Amino acid sequence: MRPSLPALPPVHAAPPHRAAHAARVRGAEAFRPRSIEPYALPGDEVLGLNKARWRLEVGDAVLLIHDLQNHWVGMFGDPSAWLEGIARLRRACDAAGVPCVYTRARPARTAAERGLALALWGLGVASDPADAAAGQLVAPLAPRGTDYVVDKPKYSAFFDSELEALLQRLGRRQIVLTGVFGHHGIQVTAVDAYMRNLQVFLAADAMADYSASEHEQTLRYVAEVCGCVATVGSLTRALEGA
Repeated sequence: MRPSLPALPPVHAAPPHRAAHAARVRGAEAFRPRSIEPYALPGDEVLGLNKARWRLEVGDAVLLIHDLQNHWVGMFGDPSAWLEGIARLRRACDAAGVPCVYTRARPARTAAERGLALALWGLGVASDPADAAAGQLVAPLAPRGTDYVVDKPKYSAFFDSELEALLQRLGRRQIVLTGVFGHHGIQVTAVDAYMRNLQVFLAADAMADYSASEHEQTLRYVAEVCGCVATVGSLTRALEGA
Protein backbone atom coordinates (compact mmCIF):
# COMPACT_ATOMS: atom_id res chain seq x y z
CA MET A 1 0.00 0.00 0.00
CA ARG A 2 1.41 3.35 -1.02
CA PRO A 3 1.70 6.05 1.62
CA SER A 4 -0.81 8.87 1.18
CA LEU A 5 0.53 12.16 -0.15
CA PRO A 6 0.07 15.37 1.80
CA ALA A 7 -2.94 17.37 0.74
CA LEU A 8 -2.24 20.19 -1.68
CA PRO A 9 -3.44 23.67 -0.79
CA PRO A 10 -6.53 24.91 -2.60
CA VAL A 11 -5.70 26.58 -5.86
CA HIS A 12 -7.29 29.83 -4.68
CA ALA A 13 -5.06 30.19 -1.59
CA ALA A 14 -2.93 33.35 -1.60
CA PRO A 15 0.86 32.91 -1.80
CA PRO A 16 2.58 33.42 1.59
CA HIS A 17 4.06 36.81 0.65
CA ARG A 18 0.67 38.08 -0.46
CA ALA A 19 -0.98 36.78 2.71
CA ALA A 20 1.65 38.56 4.81
CA HIS A 21 1.08 41.79 2.87
CA ALA A 22 -2.67 41.48 3.39
CA ALA A 23 -2.10 41.06 7.12
CA ARG A 24 0.03 44.22 7.19
CA VAL A 25 -2.69 46.13 5.39
CA ARG A 26 -5.31 44.92 7.88
CA GLY A 27 -3.04 46.02 10.71
CA ALA A 28 -2.55 49.41 9.10
CA GLU A 29 -6.28 49.87 8.71
CA ALA A 30 -6.65 49.21 12.44
CA PHE A 31 -4.03 51.84 13.30
CA ARG A 32 -5.47 54.78 15.19
CA PRO A 33 -3.56 58.04 15.67
CA ARG A 34 -2.81 58.91 19.26
CA SER A 35 -4.37 61.87 21.05
CA ILE A 36 -1.71 64.36 22.09
CA GLU A 37 -2.15 66.27 25.31
CA PRO A 38 -1.03 69.92 25.48
CA TYR A 39 2.34 70.69 27.08
CA ALA A 40 4.21 73.89 27.89
CA LEU A 41 6.19 75.27 24.96
CA PRO A 42 9.81 76.33 25.53
CA GLY A 43 10.97 79.93 25.79
CA ASP A 44 14.17 81.92 25.34
CA GLU A 45 16.08 79.51 27.59
CA VAL A 46 16.53 77.22 24.56
CA LEU A 47 18.74 79.83 22.87
CA GLY A 48 21.52 78.71 25.18
CA LEU A 49 21.60 75.32 23.46
CA ASN A 50 23.14 76.74 20.29
CA LYS A 51 26.72 76.18 19.17
CA ALA A 52 26.30 78.03 15.88
CA ARG A 53 25.78 81.79 16.01
CA TRP A 54 24.18 82.35 12.65
CA ARG A 55 22.37 85.58 11.86
CA LEU A 56 19.02 85.48 10.10
CA GLU A 57 19.15 87.51 6.88
CA VAL A 58 15.85 88.63 5.36
CA GLY A 59 17.18 88.39 1.81
CA ASP A 60 18.36 84.81 2.34
CA ALA A 61 15.47 83.30 4.31
CA VAL A 62 12.27 81.39 3.69
CA LEU A 63 9.60 80.37 6.18
CA LEU A 64 8.99 76.61 5.92
CA ILE A 65 5.72 75.37 7.43
CA HIS A 66 6.03 71.60 7.63
CA ASP A 67 3.05 69.24 7.14
CA LEU A 68 0.36 71.40 8.73
CA GLN A 69 -2.41 69.12 7.50
CA ASN A 70 -5.74 68.44 9.19
CA HIS A 71 -4.87 64.77 9.70
CA TRP A 72 -1.80 65.59 11.82
CA VAL A 73 -3.00 68.74 13.56
CA GLY A 74 -6.21 66.91 14.48
CA MET A 75 -4.20 64.63 16.79
CA PHE A 76 -3.60 67.52 19.20
CA GLY A 77 -6.04 68.24 21.98
CA ASP A 78 -5.25 71.96 21.82
CA PRO A 79 -2.83 73.12 19.12
CA SER A 80 -3.69 76.81 19.53
CA ALA A 81 -0.44 77.93 21.21
CA TRP A 82 2.00 76.66 18.60
CA LEU A 83 -0.35 77.46 15.70
CA GLU A 84 -0.42 81.06 16.93
CA GLY A 85 3.39 80.99 16.96
CA ILE A 86 3.38 79.98 13.30
CA ALA A 87 0.81 82.67 12.51
CA ARG A 88 2.98 85.33 14.20
CA LEU A 89 6.01 84.24 12.21
CA ARG A 90 4.07 84.25 8.97
CA ARG A 91 2.90 87.82 9.62
CA ALA A 92 6.46 88.91 10.39
CA CYS A 93 7.77 87.20 7.26
CA ASP A 94 5.04 88.81 5.16
CA ALA A 95 6.02 92.23 6.48
CA ALA A 96 9.71 91.57 5.76
CA GLY A 97 9.13 90.12 2.30
CA VAL A 98 10.28 86.61 3.26
CA PRO A 99 8.66 83.88 1.09
CA CYS A 100 6.48 81.23 2.72
CA VAL A 101 6.76 77.57 1.70
CA TYR A 102 4.43 74.80 2.87
CA THR A 103 5.17 71.10 2.74
CA ARG A 104 2.39 68.57 2.48
CA ALA A 105 2.58 64.83 3.05
CA ARG A 106 1.51 63.18 -0.17
CA PRO A 107 -1.17 60.50 0.42
CA ALA A 108 -0.16 57.04 -0.75
CA ARG A 109 -2.38 55.79 -3.56
CA THR A 110 -2.00 52.17 -2.40
CA ALA A 111 -0.83 50.34 0.71
CA ALA A 112 2.22 49.12 -1.22
CA GLU A 113 3.16 52.69 -2.12
CA ARG A 114 3.10 53.60 1.58
CA GLY A 115 6.15 51.35 1.99
CA LEU A 116 7.79 50.91 5.38
CA ALA A 117 5.65 53.67 6.88
CA LEU A 118 2.68 51.32 6.67
CA ALA A 119 4.00 49.25 9.58
CA LEU A 120 5.01 52.30 11.63
CA TRP A 121 2.14 54.75 11.10
CA GLY A 122 -0.61 53.01 9.18
CA LEU A 123 -1.98 54.57 6.04
CA GLY A 124 -1.30 58.12 7.25
CA VAL A 125 -3.16 60.92 5.48
CA ALA A 126 -4.95 58.31 3.34
CA SER A 127 -6.26 56.34 6.35
CA ASP A 128 -9.83 57.58 5.86
CA PRO A 129 -10.69 57.79 2.16
CA ALA A 130 -14.05 59.34 3.06
CA ASP A 131 -12.35 62.30 4.73
CA ALA A 132 -11.33 64.49 1.81
CA ALA A 133 -10.15 67.25 4.16
CA ALA A 134 -7.57 65.07 5.96
CA GLY A 135 -4.74 65.95 3.62
CA GLN A 136 -5.62 69.63 3.34
CA LEU A 137 -3.60 72.30 5.15
CA VAL A 138 -5.39 73.75 8.19
CA ALA A 139 -7.76 76.55 7.27
CA PRO A 140 -6.51 79.33 9.58
CA LEU A 141 -3.04 79.02 8.07
CA ALA A 142 -3.91 77.89 4.57
CA PRO A 143 -1.55 78.97 1.77
CA ARG A 144 -2.28 82.22 -0.03
CA GLY A 145 -1.81 82.89 -3.71
CA THR A 146 1.76 84.12 -3.17
CA ASP A 147 2.87 81.08 -1.14
CA TYR A 148 4.50 77.87 -2.36
CA VAL A 149 3.32 74.30 -1.66
CA VAL A 150 5.67 71.32 -1.96
CA ASP A 151 4.37 67.73 -1.82
CA LYS A 152 6.59 65.07 -0.29
CA PRO A 153 6.31 61.29 0.31
CA LYS A 154 8.63 60.77 3.31
CA TYR A 155 9.80 62.47 6.52
CA SER A 156 12.24 64.85 4.88
CA ALA A 157 10.89 67.86 3.02
CA PHE A 158 13.78 67.41 0.57
CA PHE A 159 13.35 63.74 -0.32
CA ASP A 160 11.73 63.21 -3.75
CA SER A 161 10.37 66.77 -3.75
CA GLU A 162 10.89 70.10 -5.49
CA LEU A 163 12.03 71.94 -2.35
CA GLU A 164 15.75 72.16 -3.14
CA ALA A 165 15.09 73.37 -6.69
CA LEU A 166 12.62 75.94 -5.36
CA LEU A 167 15.13 77.33 -2.85
CA GLN A 168 17.73 77.60 -5.58
CA ARG A 169 15.28 79.39 -7.84
CA LEU A 170 14.41 81.83 -5.03
CA GLY A 171 18.08 82.31 -4.17
CA ARG A 172 17.53 81.40 -0.50
CA ARG A 173 19.96 79.58 1.80
CA GLN A 174 18.29 79.95 5.22
CA ILE A 175 15.18 78.14 6.48
CA VAL A 176 12.96 79.22 9.37
CA LEU A 177 11.48 75.83 10.22
CA THR A 178 8.08 75.28 11.86
CA GLY A 179 5.30 72.67 11.97
CA VAL A 180 4.97 68.99 12.94
CA PHE A 181 6.31 66.55 14.08
CA GLY A 182 9.53 67.51 15.83
CA HIS A 183 11.49 64.29 16.06
CA HIS A 184 10.18 62.99 12.73
CA GLY A 185 9.92 65.27 9.70
CA ILE A 186 11.23 68.43 11.36
CA GLN A 187 14.45 66.83 12.58
CA VAL A 188 15.10 64.89 9.37
CA THR A 189 14.43 67.99 7.27
CA ALA A 190 16.90 69.96 9.40
CA VAL A 191 19.56 67.29 8.83
CA ASP A 192 18.88 67.21 5.11
CA ALA A 193 19.17 71.01 4.97
CA TYR A 194 22.55 70.80 6.69
CA MET A 195 23.67 68.23 4.10
CA ARG A 196 22.87 70.85 1.45
CA ASN A 197 24.76 73.62 3.23
CA LEU A 198 21.53 75.42 4.19
CA GLN A 199 21.15 77.12 7.56
CA VAL A 200 18.12 76.09 9.64
CA PHE A 201 16.56 78.24 12.36
CA LEU A 202 14.15 75.95 14.21
CA ALA A 203 11.32 77.89 15.88
CA ALA A 204 11.04 76.09 19.22
CA ASP A 205 7.60 77.50 20.11
CA ALA A 206 6.14 77.25 16.59
CA MET A 207 6.53 73.49 16.22
CA ALA A 208 4.99 70.52 17.98
CA ASP A 209 5.66 66.92 18.86
CA TYR A 210 4.04 64.00 20.65
CA SER A 211 5.31 65.10 24.06
CA ALA A 212 7.44 67.70 25.82
CA SER A 213 10.33 65.24 26.11
CA GLU A 214 10.34 64.48 22.37
CA HIS A 215 10.05 68.21 21.64
CA GLU A 216 13.11 68.88 23.79
CA GLN A 217 14.96 65.96 22.19
CA THR A 218 14.48 67.58 18.77
CA LEU A 219 15.72 70.98 19.94
CA ARG A 220 18.84 69.53 21.53
CA TYR A 221 19.64 67.41 18.50
CA VAL A 222 19.26 70.26 16.00
CA ALA A 223 21.28 72.69 18.13
CA GLU A 224 24.05 70.13 18.58
CA VAL A 225 24.21 68.65 15.09
CA CYS A 226 22.71 70.64 12.25
CA GLY A 227 21.20 74.05 12.99
CA CYS A 228 20.17 76.82 15.35
CA VAL A 229 17.28 76.82 17.79
CA ALA A 230 15.26 80.04 17.96
CA THR A 231 11.93 81.32 19.28
CA VAL A 232 9.12 83.23 17.66
CA GLY A 233 10.21 86.28 19.61
CA SER A 234 13.87 86.11 18.62
CA LEU A 235 13.04 85.46 14.98
CA THR A 236 10.47 88.25 14.86
CA ARG A 237 12.99 90.68 16.34
CA ALA A 238 15.54 89.66 13.72
CA LEU A 239 13.01 90.10 10.91
CA GLU A 240 11.83 93.48 12.17
CA GLY A 241 15.34 94.76 12.83
CA ALA A 242 16.74 93.78 9.44
